[in-house]
Amino acid sequence: MNEHRGICNRLLWMQEAIPLGTDDRVLQKTPYTFDVSVWEFFLPLMTGAQLVMAPPGLHRDSDALRALIRDQRISYLHFVPSMLQVFLSHPDAARCDSLRCVISSGEALSGALRDRLFAALPEVALYNLYGPTEAAVDVSVWQCRPGEQGAAVPIGRPIANTRLYVLDEAMQPLPPGVPGELYIGGVQVARGYLNRPELTAERFVDDPFSAGERLYRTGDLARWRDDGVLEYLGRNDFQVKLRGLRIELGEIEAALLTHPGVAQCVVMAREDRADDPRLVAYIVPRGAAPDSAALREHLRTRLPDYMLPQHVVCLEAFPLTSSGKTDRKALPAPEPVSTAAASRAPAGEIETAIAAIWCEVLGVPGVGADDDFFALGGHSLLGTRIFARLNRQYGIVLGLQALFEASTVAAQAQRVSELLQAARPATLAMPIEARDPATPAPASSQQMRLWYLGQIETDYNANNLPAAFRLTGPLDLDALQQAMDRIVQRQAALRTNIVMQDGELVQVVRENLRLDLSPVPAADFGVEAGHAQTVDALALAIKRECAIPFDLATDPLIRAGLVQLAADDHVLYVIIHHVIFDGWSFDVLLHELFTLYNAYRAGRPDPLPALPVSYADYAAWQRRWLASAPVQAQLDYWLEHLAGELPILDLPLDRPRPPLQHHTADAVLIDIDGPLLARLDAVANRCGATLFMVMLSLYAATLFRYTRQSDLLIGAPISGRNMDELSGLLGFFVNTLVFRLEVDSDQPYAQWLQAVKRECLQAYDHQDTPFELIIQHLKLPRDLSRSPVYQTLFIYQDVRNRTDQPDGMHKEQVNIELAGVQTDLDFWLKRETGHMSGGFEFPVALFERDTIAAMAASFMAMARRLADNPEQRIAELVAPTDDERARLSAWNATGSDYPRDRGLAAVLGE
Repeated sequence: MNEHRGICNRLLWMQEAIPLGTDDRVLQKTPYTFDVSVWEFFLPLMTGAQLVMAPPGLHRDSDALRALIRDQRISYLHFVPSMLQVFLSHPDAARCDSLRCVISSGEALSGALRDRLFAALPEVALYNLYGPTEAAVDVSVWQCRPGEQGAAVPIGRPIANTRLYVLDEAMQPLPPGVPGELYIGGVQVARGYLNRPELTAERFVDDPFSAGERLYRTGDLARWRDDGVLEYLGRNDFQVKLRGLRIELGEIEAALLTHPGVAQCVVMAREDRADDPRLVAYIVPRGAAPDSAALREHLRTRLPDYMLPQHVVCLEAFPLTSSGKTDRKALPAPEPVSTAAASRAPAGEIETAIAAIWCEVLGVPGVGADDDFFALGGHSLLGTRIFARLNRQYGIVLGLQALFEASTVAAQAQRVSELLQAARPATLAMPIEARDPATPAPASSQQMRLWYLGQIETDYNANNLPAAFRLTGPLDLDALQQAMDRIVQRQAALRTNIVMQDGELVQVVRENLRLDLSPVPAADFGVEAGHAQTVDALALAIKRECAIPFDLATDPLIRAGLVQLAADDHVLYVIIHHVIFDGWSFDVLLHELFTLYNAYRAGRPDPLPALPVSYADYAAWQRRWLASAPVQAQLDYWLEHLAGELPILDLPLDRPRPPLQHHTADAVLIDIDGPLLARLDAVANRCGATLFMVMLSLYAATLFRYTRQSDLLIGAPISGRNMDELSGLLGFFVNTLVFRLEVDSDQPYAQWLQAVKRECLQAYDHQDTPFELIIQHLKLPRDLSRSPVYQTLFIYQDVRNRTDQPDGMHKEQVNIELAGVQTDLDFWLKRETGHMSGGFEFPVALFERDTIAAMAASFMAMARRLADNPEQRIAELVAPTDDERARLSAWNATGSDYPRDRGLAAVLGE
C-alpha cells in the first residue's frame, strides 16, 4: 500500500536528478504490473516530454525493440539488466544513437554489463537505481562512469527524503565494510501489505532512530563503502548452505562474469533430490560455449572449492518473467554428470557395490573409485543413509568418523573389507524382524525411562511435544481428515499406550483412534480472530493445553485440533507425548500428512509405501540386542568415559534448589542471522569440523563462563535411527549422548574445537547404547532435585527439509514454547533456511528471566567474537566485557542484591 506522496517524491526527485526535457522521447515498455511503469507513464506527462507506448510484449522481442528505438528516436529508456544484456548482444545496439539516458534497476547491474554499454554507446548516461516496491519504486541512485572498476556496480546514495541503514541483527548500525541487512526509512516507505497484518508487522518495523517513524526491512544484504556509497551484496534468501558453509550466490556470479566466454550467468542451489542441494551455474555464452572443466579451473583461481558449481548449464537465453527479469523458477534442472570417467573405475565386488550405493544416495550417474564423498556434495545425513545400506548389505557397522577417515569409494571399501575379514562380533548387525502384532510388545528402554519419570512426578509435562502450522488458503477439510485418519491407522505408535502388566511394562496398541479435525473457532481458545497478535495469542493457548499431562496407560497419547481464524485461514496443531514420538517423527508426520492430503484432494489413492516394520518390532529387537555382545563393548566405553565422581553443573541460581526437581519452564529466544551464521560456518570449515561441533563448543564456553567449571557434562539427543527400515516410522527412537568436555582457558579455540570434534565422533561411534542402560550401570545415588549424569541439554535440529506443502495453500510453522524443561537448562538450536533460531529454556523454580537473558546475550556476544577471530584463546573468548564490569561495579556501589549480580560475579570470577 504505497502512498501518493511517496510516488510524488520519487518522481520529483528523478526530474531534478535525471531531468527530462520537452525534446526527450520516453519508451513505455514495462508491463503495468511492474512498479517501474509508474515513472515511465507519469514522468513524461509531468514534464512535457513525449511518451511512446510500446506494443504489448515488445520487451521480449529484442530485434523489434531495437527497431522501435531507432524509428521513434527514443532518448530515455529503462532496462532490467537481463534485458539490457539481450539488447546489447546484437551489433545493431550501437545504431540506437538517439539514446542519451539509460536507467537500470530491478536486478544487480554487473561491471561487465556497464562496460559493454559504454563500449556500444559511449555517449549514453547510465544510472543504476535500487529500490523495492514497498518503498515507492526506487530509493538510491548511482551514475556509472566509463573506466570504473569493480565486478559489481554500487547502488549509490539515498534519494531525496529517504534514509538508508545497514544494521546488524540487533538493529544497530554497522561500520563501513561490514555487511548487514538494508533498512529503508523516509517518506517513500509504504503503509504495509493489503490484508496481511502479520507480514506487515514482520517487514515494517519501528524506526529506532526516528520516533514515530517506521523502517522497511528489505531482506537485502549491503555494506557501506568508506566514501558513503552503498554496495548491494544480494538477497538473504539468495544465500545457501552447502557442505557446511553459507555461500553468497552473487559472489559466484561475479566470478563467472570475469570469464571472457560468459555473457550472462545465474547461480542457484537446486534440490532436485530431497536433502541434496547442489550449486548449479547457468550461463549464456559469448560465442562458443566454454568448456565446463576450463570454467571450473577459472573459478578455482578466484573462489574456494566449496563455492565451485557442481553443474554448468549453457543456455541460448535465460527465460524471463513478464517484467523482464530472469525467471529463476523456469531454469531447467541440470543433467546428472558422471565423474567416473575422470577417476579410476571401481574394481572388485565391494568397490562396485559401494559405488552403486553412492550413485543412488548422491544422485549421480557414475562414481569413480577415488572420488571424494564431500566433493560430490555428501554430508553427514547422506553418509548415515550410505552406512545404513552397508549395514543391511554386509552386516557391519561403520561409525560417522569413517566419513572423515575414509571419504572415497576405495577407502570405504578397504574399511568394509577389514571389518568383514576380522568378523568382530562388535560390528555384526542384528536385523529387525516383523513380529506377531497380536503379541504384546515390551516397552523400549526409552519408553521405560519416561514411564518411571511419570511415576515420580505425576504432573510431569516436560515430555509433551507441541507443533502447530498455519494453513492459509482454501482448505479441503475432508481430505485433511482422511489423511490424518490414514496416518493414525498406518502408524501404530500413535495408538499406543504404555501399561504395566504382570510386572512388565508393555505396549498396548488400540485398535481404533480418531482425531477429530473439525474446525473450532478461535474464540473457543479465548482468542479473538482478525487481529495482528491472533496467532501469538493462539500459540500461548496451545502452550497452556500442552501443559496438561497425559496418563500413559489410559489416555490417547496424541491430541490434535484445527482452529479456524478465517474462512481460508486455519491453524493445525498436535500435542504428542514423547513416549511415542520424537523430533524426526515430526518430519515423517508432516511428509505423510501433506502427501496424503494432496493425493486425496486430487482424488488419488494413498501413494505411501507400506511400512516394513512397526515400533513394537523395534522394541522387541532392542530387547534382543541389549542381551548381545556388541552392546557390552559400547557400554564399556561409556562406563570408562563417565568413571569417577561426575561433576555437577553449578550455575548461579536465583532461588534455592527445591528437593524435587521442578519442570515448569520459561524461555529466552535468540536468532542467529544469515551473515553471522555464514561466518560461523566458515569457522567450522576452516577447522575441519561441523556447525554442530562449533555451536556445542560455544555453548560449553558459555557454561564455563558462568560456572568456571573445566569439566562439563552436556547431554545431546540424537536420532537413534541407524537402520533404513526405521526412517519412515513414527516413534520414540531418540537416544541421548553425553559429551564430556574439558575446558582449558589458555588453550587456543581452534585447538579446543579439535578436542570437541574427537569427543563427538567417539560418542557417535558408541551411540547405540541406550542412555537408560548407562545410568543403570553407573549406579549413581539418586538425587530427585537434579537430572542424573548431566544437568543441561544441547538440542540441535536442522529443519530445512520440512518442505512438504499442501496443494493450493501456504504452510508456515507457528512457534510454540514447551511447557516444561527437562534439566536445569535446555538449550536448543533450530537450523532454518537463511538463519538459525534458538532458545534457553529454564525452570522458573531456579532462575529469574533476567539471569537467563544475560546468559543468552553472552552467548550471542561470544558467537560474534568467535566469528571475528577463531584464533583467540578460550580466555579471550569468555572474557567479561567493559559493560559487564561497569554494571557490576554500579550494582555493588548501591549494595544491590539484584539477581543478575550472581551471574556477573561468576563471569568476573568475583
